[in-house]
Amino acid sequence: MKTILKIAGFFSAALLSFTTVTAQNSTAVCEGEQVTIEIQPQGTVAVQWQISTDNVTFTNIPGETNNSLILSAVQTTAYYRAGVTGDNCNPYFSSIEEVAVTQSPTTANAGGNIVDPTAQVVLNANTPVNGTGTWSIVSGVGGSLTNPNDPQATFFGSLGTIYTLAWTIENAPCGVSSDTITVELGGTPPPPPVPAIMCNGQTLYVHPTDNASQVAWGCVGTVTGAIDDWDGATNTATIVQTCTGATAAGVCDALNAFGFSDWYLPANNQLQCLRDEVNTIGGFVTGSYWSSTEGAGIFSANARQRNFPTGSSGISSKSNTHNVRCVRD
Repeated sequence: MKTILKIAGFFSAALLSFTTVTAQNSTAVCEGEQVTIEIQPQGTVAVQWQISTDNVTFTNIPGETNNSLILSAVQTTAYYRAGVTGDNCNPYFSSIEEVAVTQSPTTANAGGNIVDPTAQVVLNANTPVNGTGTWSIVSGVGGSLTNPNDPQATFFGSLGTIYTLAWTIENAPCGVSSDTITVELGGTPPPPPVPAIMCNGQTLYVHPTDNASQVAWGCVGTVTGAIDDWDGATNTATIVQTCTGATAAGVCDALNAFGFSDWYLPANNQLQCLRDEVNTIGGFVTGSYWSSTEGAGIFSANARQRNFPTGSSGISSKSNTHNVRCVRD
């Protein structure tokens, strides 16, 4: 965008000895806009443009000696004037032009789409740094807002209705930024997010709730060889391939949740990672949880389990029952 300003300053060489113009104009422009300020002197004169940040002290702008001053991509507010000099005269000055720069509006972010079983929800848009934000109802009948200018306004609507809401940030004269979300009232809320933790340098995604309670490890009387303390995925695959009948590992292997089917029963040390992040993950009961790590050697008729919330590890007969929490990489 380009703004052209014509300011007072119709000077002639004969008038320079007694003509001074001091009127001040102010023009609002947008950050990054190109601005041209022009004077129209008469006769043979020299022009020197000056700039000031406080409208008191002006300094020459090197090389700006034409009748037009072109400011490319202005960033900050400043004051400008032209000094005009004729034959053997002190310079006289044009009127002062304030170029008041307005910042571009903050990019609008209306937040995530909302599904809620009730008839009212709290919105969560971003707070503008530059400009004023306003909520509006784009589609949907019967909705209302407590305060349209509040990023966290409460929205009221009708059950069974899907609304489209817009969060628009405006900072005149610099245009607007807008973002939309959908709000479904009376719908089924989305499942809880899948917690993610770091375990032995690996990101481990943990199902947010227990997948089974008080089930046997299974595979009683069979040695599987699933003895790795860190690799629950390999342990689980080995157990499923080796054993017949129901197993704790099979609960995770058959799980299809959050769009993924590669869940497995954590190995013994991975289960310790879950215990270390028990508050981050949540949903654990007080009791013991199976790992996918089988006992080694003379303990092959048993499998490793870990107590929550203490984290103490033990070995338990495969026929005993404990809880199951599945993970994936």
